[in-house]
Amino acid sequence: MESIGMGVFMDGMKKGERKGKKQGRREGKREGKREGKREGRLEDITSLMDTLGWTAEQSMAALKIPEEERSGYVKQLTSRKILIPQ
Repeated sequence: MESIGMGVFMDGMKKGERKGKKQGRREGKREGKREGKREGRLEDITSLMDTLGWTAEQSMAALKIPEEERSGYVKQLTSRKILIPQ
């Protein structure tokens, strides 16, 4: 009887491990998509600044980036030395 209980326990452990890995992959994909979107937007902002001579604000407005997200992009542009604080 004890070995049957151990087998059930081990099966449960394996199922839990698979479920955890699947959830981790799903969360990793979501985070990767968010990061990719942020990187793409930063490239778009930088491109508009370079090609059209626009400010970061003008570029973000043209790209319709929500106001509440803009300070994050400004921080990233500043940390990458693309935007120099005034």
